[in-house]
Amino acid sequence: MRAQQTPFRVWTCLGRALSVLGRNFVPFYALAILITVLPEIYTQVFGLASVDPKNYAFRSAEMWILDGIVWLAGIVLLNLLSAAIVFGTTQELRGRHAAIGECVRRGLSLIVPTFLAAIVVTIVAGAGFLLLIIPGIILLMMYWLVIPVVVMERPGVFASLKRSAQLTKGVRWKLLGTILVPVAVAAVIGFVASQVTGLGFAFTAPQHGSTVGIVVSFLINTLASAYYAVVNAVAYYDIRQSKEFVEIDQIAAVFD
Repeated sequence: MRAQQTPFRVWTCLGRALSVLGRNFVPFYALAILITVLPEIYTQVFGLASVDPKNYAFRSAEMWILDGIVWLAGIVLLNLLSAAIVFGTTQELRGRHAAIGECVRRGLSLIVPTFLAAIVVTIVAGAGFLLLIIPGIILLMMYWLVIPVVVMERPGVFASLKRSAQLTKGVRWKLLGTILVPVAVAAVIGFVASQVTGLGFAFTAPQHGSTVGIVVSFLINTLASAYYAVVNAVAYYDIRQSKEFVEIDQIAAVFD
């Protein structure tokens, strides 16, 4: 039976994503921490000079190479997190609970296409931002669903980009809202926490915060990353349901 058409709504998507994250808080948050902690440790211990232009000259060629490797590793791990949470969210939406190990296994099985898709989006959207801000935002919104498409439909990297552009057509400014609201909330929470506790505003300037402040900032940012990945998966389902009238079991049949 086909699903009843429901227009895509920002607050409905964000609310459903919050509900999904709440029911899977421990596994999703633990997964986010485990996956993102190593690049964060490197950044805090070795990468602080890179945020200060005065210290650029003091970084050796080996450090720049290591920076690049860690940057690429960060993209790989972030997309592993996204793919794992897309799977877990999809299972939750169909009334099933996915264990953290199963989420990781599913994410690892798609690590190459998700990484390649993310690199292409980074290059294309980055070029758009360098030319003018607005084209970069439009391109980012066009390809915002590429990871769920890779995970759920698996059509290949460039076909996934085309499919994401097709799905997001007509709702891209709404999708921008689904991104900006969680980012703004995380920024406000981080700022308030730093001011109330006196730990230093580590959310945007970690080199000026205390160690505890940096940890608090990391925990807030990691939680925001987990929620962002859930929102991404829920938005994919909501848009497909709105445009193609499909049920979640039809979408998730790829995992059966």
